[in-house]
Amino acid sequence: MIMELDSIVDFMKKEALSHEIDDVSAIGTSELEEMVRFSNNSVTVVKSLVNISLAIYLGYDKRRVIGILSNPSESAIRKFIESLIKNCRSSPQTDEYVSLPRGPFTYSSNPECDKSIVGEPERLVEYARLAIDSSMASGASRTSGSVTSHVQEMILSTSSGAQARETGTSILLNVRAFADDDASGHGLSCGSTVKMIDAEEAGRRAGDYAKRARGPKECKEGKYDILFIPTVAADLFQYVGAAASAFSVDTGTSFLANMVGENTAIDDISVSDIGVPSGGISGRGFDDEGYPTGKTPIIADGLLQGYLHNSTTAKKFNSETTGNAGIIDPHPWNLEIDPGSYQLEEMIEDIDEGILVTNNWYTRFQNLRAGAYSTIPRDATFMIENGAIGNPIQGIRISDTLPRQLKNIGAISKHREWIKWWEVDTPTFSPAIVVNDVSVTRAIS
Repeated sequence: MIMELDSIVDFMKKEALSHEIDDVSAIGTSELEEMVRFSNNSVTVVKSLVNISLAIYLGYDKRRVIGILSNPSESAIRKFIESLIKNCRSSPQTDEYVSLPRGPFTYSSNPECDKSIVGEPERLVEYARLAIDSSMASGASRTSGSVTSHVQEMILSTSSGAQARETGTSILLNVRAFADDDASGHGLSCGSTVKMIDAEEAGRRAGDYAKRARGPKECKEGKYDILFIPTVAADLFQYVGAAASAFSVDTGTSFLANMVGENTAIDDISVSDIGVPSGGISGRGFDDEGYPTGKTPIIADGLLQGYLHNSTTAKKFNSETTGNAGIIDPHPWNLEIDPGSYQLEEMIEDIDEGILVTNNWYTRFQNLRAGAYSTIPRDATFMIENGAIGNPIQGIRISDTLPRQLKNIGAISKHREWIKWWEVDTPTFSPAIVVNDVSVTRAIS
């Protein structure tokens, strides 16, 4: 598979350079995905897919274009590159153009790779059954979810001398348990290696939440101190990472614009992007320009340190690339939030009137520049009264701005979890947090 991918990437680059293109970055990705789905306490689907994705960046005479192709045949690649070159040469010139960074580079970090998951769907089935049994033992009447493994091989070659290749793995387990029609709970476990997956704990958490969520009540509208467990806090922090992209700042869609060196959060908040995290879910040792990734502080002790850059945005901002290309838009690879000093129980005990949110969905921004968003708690949600978890509640919407929330965090947990699932696209190592005075309204059905 690797030799075939080698040949494809080499062919793409040579074909583009034969047309006297100035800059070329060719990337080939081959991914083996194995998935197990379960519903109503039974495994229902076991399948495997192999996906090949090709991406190429072309730069010519201060013009640039990017394209993605899934057909790896030589004829398809030729036609694809000819079309891209035609579009590139007819595009307007830009003074922001900058050549790709000059290699070769040394790559000191590689993603974790656990080849024991390759071609082992039985292991995924075992995780599914462990999650189901644990969920049922904790109080669920039925359980659904999925276990997915990925083995990804990536090769990059640029006209400026960067050559890179890496293989990484990941496993994602999601469990949704039901005790009644209106009582559900969610649990997850994810990582790069088998040893990081705890299917029984994910199932136990989902089943326990579902059992405790029976008979949900209505909640009056108002402002509450809200305890977001890591699953939900990670959803919020991933948007901090997105707002740190210099592209977002440049396009006027970042609430972190013009804030470098200023207080953007409480002193106890530090957020970093990490190319290849130790013990994380995935990683990238090089970006799409072939530049090595590393650790880039975004917020340190409440102060915004800077933005995430590729070569183009670095030139525009009079800075340096941070190894976060996307050639068009730089972005975070993995986010890590520093731990706090609280145990979860202590966080609950310190809340007189608040809400515990264990899961959420439909996070939508009404104003990206202001960081104004709303989200809907999903599955088990509870009132916190006089320092104790109270009645389950349902049908609420949370509305706030991320800049206000970052400056109104009342507690951060010592415990952190890696989170990635369909609501959290950027892998995030997140603690639980308490945000004070958050607006809660009734969700419209």
